[in-house]
Amino acid sequence: MPLTTKSIITSQEQLYSVNLNALSNVRIKDITSADQVKMTVLRNAQGELKLGFHNDEDGKHPYYSVPLERALQLLPELKRLIEFSQLLSKKPKQNDLFGFDDV
Repeated sequence: MPLTTKSIITSQEQLYSVNLNALSNVRIKDITSADQVKMTVLRNAQGELKLGFHNDEDGKHPYYSVPLERALQLLPELKRLIEFSQLLSKKPKQNDLFGFDDV
C-alpha cells in the first residue's frame, strides 16, 4: 500500500533509517546518467515500512524494496545539526580583505 506525504498523520516527530548494505543491493540501471528514480514508502499488513524502487512512473509494484527502521534516538542529534547549519547560513559573509582602493 503506497503512502503519500498527505496521508501521513502523526502527533510526534519521526525519523527512519535505511540500511546502506541493503540499499547497495538495489540495481538501478545507468545510475550515473539517470535523471530521476521513482521511490515510494510502502506499508505492509503488519505495519512495517519499506522503501520501494520502481522501474517506471506508473508501476504500482516495486521491483525491489528495502526495510525502513525507526531511528528516533538520532532525532536530537539531527535537530542540532540542522540548527547549526541554519546558523552558519545566516552568518554574514566577510568582505574581501584585499582591495585595490588605495592603489
